[in-house]
Amino acid sequence: MRQQILLSLQRRVLSEISSKQQIKYLQEIIWSNHIDFIIETVYLYTRPKKGLNKLSIFFVEVISALGHGLRNTLKKPKDSALAARTGAFILYTFEELGMLQVVKGSSSNGHNQYIVQVTNDEAICNLWTNIKVSNSGKLPATIPYSDWVTTRSSDNEQLLVKTQNREVLQKLNAKEHPIVFDCVNKAQRVGWVINKEILAVSKWALKNKTDAFAEIWELASREAKTTKLREANSIHSIAEKFVGVTFYHQYYLDFRGRKYPTTAYLHEQGSDLARGLLSRAIGKPLGSSGYKWLLIWLASTWGGDAGRPDKRKTDKIPLRDREEWSEKNKDLFIQYATNPKENQGWMSADKPWQFLAACIELKRIKDWLLIPSLSSSNNIEDYVSRLECYIDGSNNGSQHLSALTLDDVTAVHVNLTKSEYPGDLYEYVAEHVWKKINSIVDEFSGELRTACNDYIDALTTLKKAITDSEPKSDARAALVQRLKDYKEDNRDVAENAAVYFWYRITDKKSRRKIVKR
Repeated sequence: MRQQILLSLQRRVLSEISSKQQIKYLQEIIWSNHIDFIIETVYLYTRPKKGLNKLSIFFVEVISALGHGLRNTLKKPKDSALAARTGAFILYTFEELGMLQVVKGSSSNGHNQYIVQVTNDEAICNLWTNIKVSNSGKLPATIPYSDWVTTRSSDNEQLLVKTQNREVLQKLNAKEHPIVFDCVNKAQRVGWVINKEILAVSKWALKNKTDAFAEIWELASREAKTTKLREANSIHSIAEKFVGVTFYHQYYLDFRGRKYPTTAYLHEQGSDLARGLLSRAIGKPLGSSGYKWLLIWLASTWGGDAGRPDKRKTDKIPLRDREEWSEKNKDLFIQYATNPKENQGWMSADKPWQFLAACIELKRIKDWLLIPSLSSSNNIEDYVSRLECYIDGSNNGSQHLSALTLDDVTAVHVNLTKSEYPGDLYEYVAEHVWKKINSIVDEFSGELRTACNDYIDALTTLKKAITDSEPKSDARAALVQRLKDYKEDNRDVAENAAVYFWYRITDKKSRRKIVKR
């Protein structure tokens, strides 16, 4: 397929571009020098974004990324119109070869926009998988990246801060802002390796559609399921490239100063699977507190029933209680690590891959202590661990605001004050939101409640039928019209049904997730 793309581009620049067109410069390109960039860009931009109503892949975004990227490589002046034409020309080759199609759709504001629909995701994924590591800007490197000394990388290809504000880029320097540069440079020197045991088990679990990937199988939306599957397969394909190799990430800052890796998918800020697959290349002795934090981490990643009268989950109980809970259950955790395909209880964890990685580490410690050939001492503090345990902030934005304003009310909920139990601002807000929702619905008559229920159920059924129908088919068009007609005929119910829709959500965890969004 890669060769077909090259042949298509070479043929089309000669047959479709004349000397009078502004994109005639494409006739001078050696396409083989840019094919990896083109494949990588198409791959990354045909992955829908995370979040609500973001499953659509907008044509203009894909062609702009292709055009601007190629023109930057060729040192061409910035020109959005020419970049769009360049990207559109390139993207048509992928449509011609049956990997995608461009159709007229609608955006969130109701206006018509051209949408890219992937028709052969497997082909696009295979193309990206086969890109050499050295030719990709979205894969880690096998040697550490050069330190940032200015706001441009040593190869002049990357900006330290993703911003269009030139003043920021000019004024930010290592002498006056050493913390900014040290933060990024230290992260770039951290070497990572793949946890082979997690890789083997996760590939088996995905192939056999086990509960370890329940978040994928339970998705109702076909598009969302495809997106999640692509992410899992991409993580596996990257991991396989780096088995037995130490690798490094390049980092940058967004306009708010938050640090991100340029690597796609497989990094420490990624999904549970990505994090579970990662270990530090250079380990450290557990020391006096390392084993305690491993036990705490086991409880935190399990995130399930702690067997307490207060029904608190293991990631919501005091740290000392998490430690005790894991110590009490460590024999079970070692069984999970010994034979994870048979003993599948670990799949019920809130973060199954990070939890299983911690179980495996617990087993390694046990083996190290019991087998003289592995352990030169019998002191658990000397055990060298490579496991990464994460300590997350508590709603960082509100945490900073609470600290800056000395706000006693929110400080409790973002863990800036001493408390036996961890605070949770999202849960606190959710309680107040649903208290208000419940007070509104309490005023509804029985007849109105029935009407709201019927309205919501009818819309849900119609939307599911539309999702399951064949794109651009007469059947889908008929269903869409039925949906429009039904909404028009029941406009008097809609406003109250909107409140009742949220009222029907009774699960506290779901309420919290909604508030967090």
